[in-house]
Amino acid sequence: MGVWDTVAAVGLPYDEATDFLDKFIFRFQFRDHKLHEKVNRACHAISVDDERQSFHPLLWENDTRIEQVWFPGVHCNVGGGYPQQGMSLVTLDWMMKKAEDAGIKFVANDVIFVKDRKYTFDKLYNSRAGIGVYYRYKPRNIAKICEDNKIKTPNIHVSVFERISQSIFGYAPGNLPTTFEVIDNEGGLHKNSQKIANFVSENLAPKTLLDQVAKYIYPRNILYYVFWTYSILTLWWLVRWDLANPEIGLFGTLKILISPDGLLDKLVMLIWEHPSLIVLGVIIFGGTIYVRKRMEGIFSKFWSARRANLANLLK
Repeated sequence: MGVWDTVAAVGLPYDEATDFLDKFIFRFQFRDHKLHEKVNRACHAISVDDERQSFHPLLWENDTRIEQVWFPGVHCNVGGGYPQQGMSLVTLDWMMKKAEDAGIKFVANDVIFVKDRKYTFDKLYNSRAGIGVYYRYKPRNIAKICEDNKIKTPNIHVSVFERISQSIFGYAPGNLPTTFEVIDNEGGLHKNSQKIANFVSENLAPKTLLDQVAKYIYPRNILYYVFWTYSILTLWWLVRWDLANPEIGLFGTLKILISPDGLLDKLVMLIWEHPSLIVLGVIIFGGTIYVRKRMEGIFSKFWSARRANLANLLK
């Protein structure tokens, strides 16, 4: 059995909404995290970089039949679905190799297609970009997630460290654990796995980078709720008179909002009549950017000083 970044989410931004849907509408959540006794072998490719709380990964509890490996990228970078799919083909190549080891045969051209087009250094998308900003922020604490599932030593794919060493798009993850093993492109243990793990741990322990920026995560979450409140109040201001007008009503209001000209007119009026709302929005946005940059700065400072040594260990 092969799975990619299994999560409990069904697209809803809140865990509470997902739980309500599961309890009262349609039951879809897993009842436990144990691999069925009839499955002989299972592999799980997991995303390092997704930051949506409702997309927290569901790992199997540790079992000798299971191999779970962390890959760079967000949910769809790992599982596929983005226009630039080079990173998802890295996970597919790993999964196909594991399937071949288990005796499954592939069409030769399909194997060649994946190997030729996989690209470790492809675009890493932002899981909370655009409308995704309304998902609650929660970076994946790999050490804690693995501990909760009785996994003593997480497996980190070599592509994570390849991206770090080359500073691709400034890649500097802050959630790597202090103890791990490195898996190579063939699916086995990297020849310098222990050296890489020791090198990172010696510079990182006892606290992970995520522990070091904990003081920024709380205000970032506070700003998220402030932004939600701001969005609701702004939306209410935009639609309040239309909703109160019986000739327009709810559906007429929605039609105006999805109309580019209608929405633009309302936004212009908002700026004209209530410039303070715009100022408040800029303050919230600026505060969020400031906190995020502070966190990213700590991550980047740590990795930038170690990229050269890391690159040598990957040779």
